[in-house]
Amino acid sequence: MQSIARVCVLGAAKPQQRRVKLQLSQRRRMATGAPDPATIKPNMNVMKIGVQTIFAGTEALEPFVAELKTYSRRPLIVTDEGIAKVGIVQQFVDALKKAGLQPTVFDKCVPNPTTGNTIGIAQSFFQGTCDAVVGLGGGGPLDAAKAGMALVAQKRVDSKFDLERDGHKFISNIRPFMSTTPKENPKGWEQFVSSVPSIAGIPTTAGTGSEGGKSAVITLPDGVKMVFGNPVFMPKTVALVPQFTQKLPASLTAGTGIDALFHNMEAFFVTHQAALNDGMNDAEIAYTDDFALKGISLIVDNLPNAIKNGNDLNTRLKMQIAAMYGAKAFRKGDLGGVHATAHALGAFYHLHHGTAIARMSVPVLKYNAERMTEETRKAFGSVHEIFKKGGYSGATLADSTAKFLSPLGIPLGLKELPVQSGDIEKLAKIAANDPCQTNPVPLKEQDYKAIFVSANNM
Repeated sequence: MQSIARVCVLGAAKPQQRRVKLQLSQRRRMATGAPDPATIKPNMNVMKIGVQTIFAGTEALEPFVAELKTYSRRPLIVTDEGIAKVGIVQQFVDALKKAGLQPTVFDKCVPNPTTGNTIGIAQSFFQGTCDAVVGLGGGGPLDAAKAGMALVAQKRVDSKFDLERDGHKFISNIRPFMSTTPKENPKGWEQFVSSVPSIAGIPTTAGTGSEGGKSAVITLPDGVKMVFGNPVFMPKTVALVPQFTQKLPASLTAGTGIDALFHNMEAFFVTHQAALNDGMNDAEIAYTDDFALKGISLIVDNLPNAIKNGNDLNTRLKMQIAAMYGAKAFRKGDLGGVHATAHALGAFYHLHHGTAIARMSVPVLKYNAERMTEETRKAFGSVHEIFKKGGYSGATLADSTAKFLSPLGIPLGLKELPVQSGDIEKLAKIAANDPCQTNPVPLKEQDYKAIFVSANNM
């Protein structure tokens, strides 16, 4: 079984005065909250969120390229062969060349990017004498682009660093590297940070939200999925181009959309104290909650139509924005029981992540509802109102969620899966060891077992 490591989010060590100024500037940027979904225009929207400039709409590509040109002349495009086959890569390359840029393309990325992918990306970067990177695709290429730039930075800092010889080990140990280097070698850390090339992103799905976050998931040589994150890997420029998601099949539209929904929902359900324990303050918690609620509303209102009518570009755009909002929302905590059980289910039965999320969402919501505090009751109530407003009225949030998910074509619970004797215990153990443990109700292995039993009886 594959496991998923806890996200490591560590910043560079900076002088106290500079750190205070940075924190103040970040909080000023936070004051506006998430852009109102009612103001979204189909052709062009420009959002300034933190350090990011986000162009969103059917006409987003041209201003994105113009912005990219302000800091890059020779960008590396990181993508996969599937995106290349449907013509999106060539369309983007043509737009770059028209603007006078000279792109290099790395299209060998796999859905779950490996350390080998990251080495290939770094090698392509140097071979093409590139000066920035654009992740173009789903979460895989976007994550791989971030990790590839970590290797580029290390090579720039250390001339003796050999990508082929040292690259696997460096990525495998990047979390402890980011944890210890700022303290033990501040100058070296500053050199590394300043050597990371600029990163930009264009998603072709509406699910992971990697374009709106600073983290990446890379599969290590032993098959373990490792998650790392740092603000230096946040894409500075993003284009949400709905035409690029237009050819996404209905099944993937559903799966990725459900993943985005529960990024928003589980982030919103993280308790206030858990968020404070994670280093957030009240203003930051309110900021992420605003993104979460608006993201949930966008998905409830738009995912069914995106599945049924994939050519509706306005709907596609709103789903992309909702996924990006999810990335902003789950700065709060490490998600909860829905993701923990879905990671276990997906690894055990080889399911698409979004499919596993849908299957486990209702059992987890029911289990939480039977044990929730007043704080969680209010949070569930706020989300329940969004579902009811969207026409999915059930007695509980779990019931309304089931009404929303059932028509999307994904079975709920463990229906139609080859569940055998002993599987429930194994699934519970995997879920209990998952990093997504900021569930509003603390869950132990026996709790996860009860949840999987409930799912198996649906």
